[in-house]
Amino acid sequence: MAVDIPSKLSTYLGRIGDLYYYDSASQALKDVLVWLNNTHPKQQPNVVMPTYESSSLYKTTLASGYVPKFYEIYDGCRFDLEEIKNLIDENTRAILVIHYFGQPADILPLRQLADRTGKYLIEDCALSLAGSVNGIPLGAIGDCSIFSARKMLTLPNGGILVMSSKNETFKPKYEGRAKSTSSLLYLLLSRLKYVYFMLTGSADPLHIAKLPKSGHIDPKAKQVLEVKEMSRLSRFWLDRIHLRKQVLKRRKNYLRLLEAIKEFPFVKPLRNDPPQDWTPYTLPIRVSSGDRDAVRARLLEHGVACGCGWPESPYDPKHKRARELAGEILELPVHPLMTLRQLNSIPLALRDFYSDQAEGAKRGSNHHEHSDVRGN
Repeated sequence: MAVDIPSKLSTYLGRIGDLYYYDSASQALKDVLVWLNNTHPKQQPNVVMPTYESSSLYKTTLASGYVPKFYEIYDGCRFDLEEIKNLIDENTRAILVIHYFGQPADILPLRQLADRTGKYLIEDCALSLAGSVNGIPLGAIGDCSIFSARKMLTLPNGGILVMSSKNETFKPKYEGRAKSTSSLLYLLLSRLKYVYFMLTGSADPLHIAKLPKSGHIDPKAKQVLEVKEMSRLSRFWLDRIHLRKQVLKRRKNYLRLLEAIKEFPFVKPLRNDPPQDWTPYTLPIRVSSGDRDAVRARLLEHGVACGCGWPESPYDPKHKRARELAGEILELPVHPLMTLRQLNSIPLALRDFYSDQAEGAKRGSNHHEHSDVRGN
């Protein structure tokens, strides 16, 4: 059952719980974790969390005074409920689950596990927005949920914490407010970049398209994260974004790309059957045979900068399946600022790459045959 999408994000999230606005989703997570342990202190509290995640989540966990306990992530970004169950101990304060790339996780069994064990369930919706599981809105299943206005609504900054009604004692502990001047600069640059690609027809003669930087983590170093309230400019802009249009544009771009890449045998979408009621962050594909970075570079030549999940993960070497994901995932952008020509340039870039690969293989085969003839 599809969830109704209103025009304002605050209306949509307000149906789920109480809203608090932060400079980033990571800061919202820290505020929750610190509050959670203050209510029932543990000397070494831990969070059971996926090993395939951003370094910012890892750093936030450490900055909050917690020990992360990692569970494996398998193909399709699935997890093993029994593995999570075995990781829980008396010092576990929370279980964290991620809706990867906007695709709903199998969260309902995890909700039942959290209820049986008396643990707090944190729903990471930083790469999600409007969507549902069995008719329940994403963000309403956890005891709290975290959304990223910066990632999903292309804002300069901004994270939103949604607390369920049973968290009556929670009060945000802001240490200041993010500056609107920084937000304004980022906002202007992102919109100028959009105009630039409109004018150049998705070409990039000035080479302004840059690959997103990968995170890093030094688990031995002390992590510090200041908790700030969302800037006034970001909050003002957030209240004026038309949520339904943003969601429908992302879904439309995703389906257009999903259809366009079906002809390429060297890429495989993470999901071939996207559910009707979800909002994609990107279109994640798996590029095998060690070609991910080469494909990413070819797309950049066409003016398309693609993310690649979290190549810095997994954080526990024993998690081999997550390591495979970290080396193969490529995220095709579907955000609302993508121009039609940029979208169309993605299959063109993939076709060029595939043609070059086929031609290279053909030349190699011919060279091998000629070598055999000379050898004979």
